[in-house]
Amino acid sequence: MGPIEICHDVVAYYCFWSLFYGLAPMIWFYPLNDLDITGYEVFAVVWLIPVITAVGPLRRVMQTRWGLFVLEAVMLTGILSFNAPTTWSRLAVLSLGNAAAVLYLSARLFSQTVRERLQNFWMLLTANLLFLASRILTRSIAPMWMNRETNLAIAAVFGVSVVMMVVRPFSSPTTENSATASSTTASSTTKHKDKAKDFKKSTTACRGDPSPGIPSPGMLGQAASGVTLGSILYLSHWVFGELGVLSRWSVKGYPTTGPTPFLSAPFVLFALIAGTFFAAHFSRLSASPLTWIIGTVAFFATYFLDAWPGFVCGLLLAVYSSVLWVNMMERVVVGHPAVVITLSMLTYLAEIFFHVWTVAYNFVPGGVYTREHSDFLIGFMCLTFLFTVPKKSGSCLSKHTWPAAVPILLALTFVVALLGTCIRLPAQPTAKKQLNPTTRDFSALIWTFHFGYDNQGWPSLKRAADLLNKTNADVIALLESDASKPYLGHNDLGMWLSEELGMFVDFGPATKDHTWGNLLLSKYPIIASTHHLLPSPHGELAPAISATLNVSGNLVDIISTHMGNDRDAIDRDVQTKYLSTLSAASANPVIFLGYVTSVPGSRDYQHFTSKGGLTDIDPTDKSRFCEYILYKNLIREGYARISHGGLSDTELQLARFSIPVNLNSYRDNDVVGVDAAQVDRWKRFPDDFGSHTAGHYYPWTHHYHMSTPKYFTSGESVSM
Repeated sequence: MGPIEICHDVVAYYCFWSLFYGLAPMIWFYPLNDLDITGYEVFAVVWLIPVITAVGPLRRVMQTRWGLFVLEAVMLTGILSFNAPTTWSRLAVLSLGNAAAVLYLSARLFSQTVRERLQNFWMLLTANLLFLASRILTRSIAPMWMNRETNLAIAAVFGVSVVMMVVRPFSSPTTENSATASSTTASSTTKHKDKAKDFKKSTTACRGDPSPGIPSPGMLGQAASGVTLGSILYLSHWVFGELGVLSRWSVKGYPTTGPTPFLSAPFVLFALIAGTFFAAHFSRLSASPLTWIIGTVAFFATYFLDAWPGFVCGLLLAVYSSVLWVNMMERVVVGHPAVVITLSMLTYLAEIFFHVWTVAYNFVPGGVYTREHSDFLIGFMCLTFLFTVPKKSGSCLSKHTWPAAVPILLALTFVVALLGTCIRLPAQPTAKKQLNPTTRDFSALIWTFHFGYDNQGWPSLKRAADLLNKTNADVIALLESDASKPYLGHNDLGMWLSEELGMFVDFGPATKDHTWGNLLLSKYPIIASTHHLLPSPHGELAPAISATLNVSGNLVDIISTHMGNDRDAIDRDVQTKYLSTLSAASANPVIFLGYVTSVPGSRDYQHFTSKGGLTDIDPTDKSRFCEYILYKNLIREGYARISHGGLSDTELQLARFSIPVNLNSYRDNDVVGVDAAQVDRWKRFPDDFGSHTAGHYYPWTHHYHMSTPKYFTSGESVSM
């Protein structure tokens, strides 16, 4: 492989991974909006299209230069789907691009010689690691899907790469010159002659058939290879589809949080690269039963352990993940794409749907059997990994089976990761507010974030960050914010917003715990926090964070939560009692930022205000149902509701408070006004969202509505 071919293959397989990882979030958008199975899930069957390669003439046409060109052109169209005018058209075009991508994989990965197949497998594996490293540069967002600029840039690079490969044969020298060039090339690579001989010997031994056709080790063996490859693919996507996911699996509350996604990413990538080297250089040991046992234990330990112990086991699992990929090479390349690739995609689909059922069990048929049972999925996957342990000792693979460019590419990949880490280092949050005890006012905001996608299914992170920045909120609770799942794009919303807004972040419970997500952003240092999986006997799992902040030298407790669905009355009852106990037990001032799914005056509402000792920021606001801001031992100063403007299905609620000097003898503000001119400037909400507005604000912009903003005073005159 020459430099041009290597560059083309890396770019092509990088685009393959980007397309493959980009389809599930688009499919998920529809059931997410409807909270039900919609039928759009059928688009996932495009990944099963390699079954058509069972038709020999069709497969051979796809493997020609022009056949590959057509597949790459359709892949390019799938990349450009990001610029489609509607969600449906984007999904359709992206699905077409994914169909072309898996056919392209089938055509390249099952070339006529085993040597070419192994080379393509190595390029596929290397491109995946480069894809992961590039996500460090873009703060966990896949570069292809970050914005239109990066999308068009990657499309342009891929397009140029494809054109170069098409025109290359036409620009080749004459036969005589080719012979001369080949002679020159051969003389310049004499030092690699022995290595090439070893490579040829090893690939011939693996193949077991010197003929150029596709050898067949037996249908059962190929089927086992396909199922195993599918499980390996899902392991890579589920736990290592973004380098910070492992941190989100093991995260705990302050101060023993475990490593942050930012700091952990280079270590996870290093473990993945180390596993690749280990499997290539110690093939017998990497394919031994002992390695399988260690990998299986590491997988379960990663799932069941938290903080640093869970993360360390996760690094071991990362090594094992790469070992599995390398161990599968010799089994995959002697199979048939119609069997191996189709079954691998079918297995992947079954496993990702099991994960969806595990999280969304409250909204899908049969969900009661999958609830909180990722351990079943892990157990099945580990059983399939047994197929990577050969029945006979020894392995066809050795360090000679990888192209000479692979170590260089892996080193460059790690350099990209380190570069991205260094570039982002200045953006890591520090104390944004001076800890001045004389500054006793602060603001808090709650928003159901909708996983970083707007109501049309387009990424909304940048627009959301701009909106949150305009609110000037000091403390922000974002619910439905766990996008560190394979079908939500593996976007780390907490890390991204923390760096974009310069705020501290706490995320919890862990993404492996099957909640919809709960994260807390703060301009003030987070002193301590606890992550809670609320009691949920019947309905969906509910997350909560109870945190203590240092607000200008004063300790303030924050409780943020997304309680269960409104139809699960028993769940909400026990969750309300649990959270009320937390609030009542707090000796510090408290702010409750919660998604309650109960109307004002309901059973749950009354329990919070009576047993929890909490006060509603505006008891006269009867139009709420989900989001509530309640407080204890604070002075209310203002309250506003801001329309979502199409960024989510839920508005933003914002409140301003003051910390009383003496908790035992303070008076809350009980006079309500709507004229901003009648209160001190420090109380006023930003002018960016207009002025006081009665009723809903219907246009798709962000504006105050529902008879807010409101300001609270003691009734005494104020100094302007």
